[in-house]
This record gives sequence, structure tokens and C-alpha cells, in this order.
Amino acid sequence: MTTTDQVLLQRLLMAACRWTEPDDLYVRALSGAIDRTRTSVTVHPASHATTQTYFGRFEASHWQRWTTVGEIEVHLRVEGHGVVKLYADDASTSPRILGRFDADGTEKRISFPATLDRFLDEGHVWLEMRTTTGTLTVSDVSITTTAAAEPRPTSIVICTFNRPDDCVGTLAALGSDPLVRDLVETIHVVDQGTRPVSDDPGFPAANAALGDRLDVIRQANLGGAGGFTRGMVTVRDRLGDRHGGVLVMDDDIRLDPETVLRMTAFARFARRPTIVGAQMLNLYHPARLVAQGENTDLSRFRGGVPSDRFSNVDLLGDLPRQRVDSHYAAWWSCLIPTEILDEIGLPLPVFFQWDDVELGLRARRHGYSSVALPGTGVWHADFELKDWDDWPLFFRWRNTLVVSSLYLDEFPGAGADELETQLLHFLVEYRYGLIATALSAVEAFLAGPDELHDGGPAALAAVTALRAQHSETHRLSPDDLVEMGLADVALVLETPAPKDPDRELRRLLRRQLRLRVHGTVAIDSWSSWWHSGTFSRVVATNRTQDGFRVRQISRRRSIAAYRDIRRTMKRLRRRGPAAQRAWREAAPQLSSRENWDRLFATGPD
Repeated sequence: MTTTDQVLLQRLLMAACRWTEPDDLYVRALSGAIDRTRTSVTVHPASHATTQTYFGRFEASHWQRWTTVGEIEVHLRVEGHGVVKLYADDASTSPRILGRFDADGTEKRISFPATLDRFLDEGHVWLEMRTTTGTLTVSDVSITTTAAAEPRPTSIVICTFNRPDDCVGTLAALGSDPLVRDLVETIHVVDQGTRPVSDDPGFPAANAALGDRLDVIRQANLGGAGGFTRGMVTVRDRLGDRHGGVLVMDDDIRLDPETVLRMTAFARFARRPTIVGAQMLNLYHPARLVAQGENTDLSRFRGGVPSDRFSNVDLLGDLPRQRVDSHYAAWWSCLIPTEILDEIGLPLPVFFQWDDVELGLRARRHGYSSVALPGTGVWHADFELKDWDDWPLFFRWRNTLVVSSLYLDEFPGAGADELETQLLHFLVEYRYGLIATALSAVEAFLAGPDELHDGGPAALAAVTALRAQHSETHRLSPDDLVEMGLADVALVLETPAPKDPDRELRRLLRRQLRLRVHGTVAIDSWSSWWHSGTFSRVVATNRTQDGFRVRQISRRRSIAAYRDIRRTMKRLRRRGPAAQRAWREAAPQLSSRENWDRLFATGPD
């Protein structure tokens, strides 16, 4: 039943739960010195501290825009001497004070009320603590509301494939916070790998902490789409007539359990069922935010387009202010209400990538919003350190075409020109295997919806075998370079970008076909096509920084690849509209429960 008791919306925690993340993302000293624990901050004499930080502030703008919460209370325990102030910012240029308390040395539990009524475009609420001669400790900070809303159970779904240690780390994080652990109704780990999570040395302790909430499901590898969907239907069946949230998350994230609490509370008070996404922070550079929110540009076949200028920013120096909207929420951590799944259907069985984009766009078409909620970040492997010259490119290109065909009015449109340009960039870099990978993805799209009949394993096997035929796709170690006589090849740094890229591309293609490029050089992982294409052989560092690839010009292979590019892209332009009609007709059946039950029945490997 609906309750009007005090409901916890979030805590203001004062330190990270691991040493790998900066404590200044929670509370920081503006002057002087502070000491921190997870739940408290002690401000030394003549010091000034603030929770105007990524995790330390309350996102008033998002709560006013998307939820029914109009009033909040900030509760805290104060001990010592000093001043505590509750601040807010908004669309104006300067902050305002909402409350003040002068601590006189006695320990007290105090509260500050705040109204969410001036924050639609931007705004946050936070605490500041200042001392003169004494020491001040603030602890146990929580933000609550008395607004009425039905409780909504949250169930977590983790899809994992051969990352048992990472997955167990996430389970351990969930079990380490009693409040969050008790908030979660069930945790379903869908294990599709050959190294079971349950065999990891840390699993027994994580299992003991979570108790009967934890459910490990073994199934055949159906990719992220299959793993997450198995969890979704399991939660839906378990809930029966009730509604709740399915919180999907990757197996390799680092999680602050507080994120689960905040997402659950936001979904509970949303004006209507809303997809709530956590933002992504870089795992190896944990103060950097990938994006405030993510949009799409399907006319150019692009997803993951940042919603505003706050992409790849250092949160210790440049906190976002303005609220932004998103087209979808990525599934590194994303809470999806079961009401939405009941109405729009399950994800498409696309195996890997763009499944989250498509479901978000489908929900948007049905009138359901996706909100990337600041202050609910998870740490995920840096995109800049991922190797995109690999088999995932097949699924990214194929699924990009599938999703774009479902939601673009005119298909393929100008997006085909962009794909062809990318292929020609691959060509001047001698990435023959990557070209073959991309072209096979285009052909798979044109082949139609039967491509998804088995949920992806056949496509994965085929593209892996295809890439193995191309020597420049093979990863090499430093020792391999010694054996090849390439260990001492000089590193040549990238030249400036050409003023006329199209003209430079044509010039490079002509020079290469006439074999008028010479020299063997080493290039770094960020080198662009206009740089690498000026040499006949390059030793290229992988983006993952764990090895190399050697790419070498072959006039015969270049001519054949060029012809394949032109022929395949011509087919896409000519046959794209017919393929679009086929995919649109098949989409409801592909995302149906009956189709997914058929795929799940294939059994574990």
C-alpha cells in the first residue's frame, strides 16, 4: 500500500568504498584539512569542506523534473564546534543558503527542509561545513521525503561471461552494505561462460552475505542480450501480479552500493514508469565521467552520442550543472520497470551491442523516458582502452543497421555514405580483416531477420573464423616482434590532420595502388588513417595497450577489398529499403516471450 512515512532517497556518504576511487568524489576540503570515514567527515580547525561533489550532492533538477517529490529533508548528526549550511544552486550564477546550524559542542541530530521548486533546468542541494578554532564532525547524512508512492521491489540481473572474479567483486559490494542488501529482493546472475562464477574462490563469502537473494542461472552463451533477457523474464515470472524494477548491470563494473539505493528511490517516485540509468565513470581514470547522458544520431548510424559538452571530463575539476535528457540508458547499470517490458516487449536477440539502444528507443516511441541520473555512477572499463579492431565490430555494425532500419524514416540514407567512408579509412590502413568483418555485418543485415534465429552463437563463430584468416588481426607480443625482426622499429608520431580529409583519402588511395608508399614504422594506438596510410608497413599498438598488430600493404588485397566495399555498399543502398521492411515486420516476434523461451531452451554449453 502507499505510505507517507519518511522514505530514504539517498545518503550522503563521505568516502569511497574502495581505495581505488577518489574520496574527493564524495566530500572535499575547500581549505584546511578533513578526515573521512564512509559515513562521516571531521573538519579540522580553520577548515572548510563541501559535499558539492559528484556523489555528495542531491540532484534537485532531475528529481523536480521527473518525480512527484516536492519536499525533502536533509538529516545529519553534528558534533563539535563549527557551522553547517545547506546550499542550493539553480539556473542563476550564484548559490543560495537554504539552512544553517551553529554547532556548540553538543552532539545533535538536526534536519534541514528543502523545497524542489526552482530547479527544472539545473540545480543541486549540498552541505558545507566550516570551522574556526574547533573541530566539527558531521555523520549519518540522509535525505528523505514524505511524498506518497508505492514501494517497488528491485531485482538485480548481472550477465556474465568468463569474468568470475569481476562478477564476484560486484556481488561482494552488494553484500557489503546491509541497507542496500535488504533493499534488493533478488539478484540473478546469468552465467554464460565456461569458467563458472560459482567456482571462484570469493564466491562462497559473497553467497553467504547475500543468502537466498542470490540465484545463479547457467545457460548457453546468447550474449549480453540473451543474458539480460533471461534475467528479465525470471524476475517477471517471480513478481507475478506485482510490478518492480529490473536493474541490469555488466559483470565487470565497480559498484558503489549507494547507486542501487538512489536508482530504486528515483524509480519509485517517477511520475510514470521511467528507465533509470547510472552514468559511466572510467575504471582506470575513476574521476572522469564518460557522458552526462547519451543520444543517437541514426541518420549517421551512431549511438552513444553525448547529450552535452560534459563528456570525458574530470569531475574533480568540472562538475556538470545543467540537466540534460537522453534517448536511452546504457546497460552497464540500468533499471527498467516491468510495466514497460510488459507493454513494449523484451529486447531483440541481437547478441551483443545496441540492444540497450533499441529498447530505449522503443520505450521512447511508447512514451516512456530514459533518465541518466547523475550521482549514480558506476566504474566501467575505459572505452579509449578497448580494442575496436576485433569481432565486436561485426555486431556493432549489423545491429546499428538493424536498429536504424527500425527507427529511421528514410533508410539507409546518408548513413551509408558514412559507413563507406569508414571502410575506405580501414582500407588505407591495410585493415583487410576489419573490412571483411564490417562487410559481413552489412551482408548479415541484408540477409534479414533469420540472421537472429539462434540468438548469435553462429554469427560469433563465423566472424571469429573469418578474422583468423587475416594475419593483421592477430595480436602480437613484444617477444613476437623480436622474432619478426621488428623490435627496434622507430616510433613515428602522428602528423596534423589534413585540411581536406576527402582529398587526402583519394590521394592516399592512388599512392597505395601505385605502391608509392614506403617504410616500416611503429605507430601509437591513436594514430589515424592519414598517418598510418603513408607507410607500407606499420607496427601498431593495440588500443588495449597489451600488444601489437602488424599491418602491411598488399596491392592485390587492396584492389579486391575496394571492389568488395563498392559492391556491398551498392547492395545496401539498393536493397536496404526491402531489408528495412523485413526487419520491421519481424521485430515484434523477435522480441516476444515465445521467441526468447525457444532460445533459452537450447540449454547450457
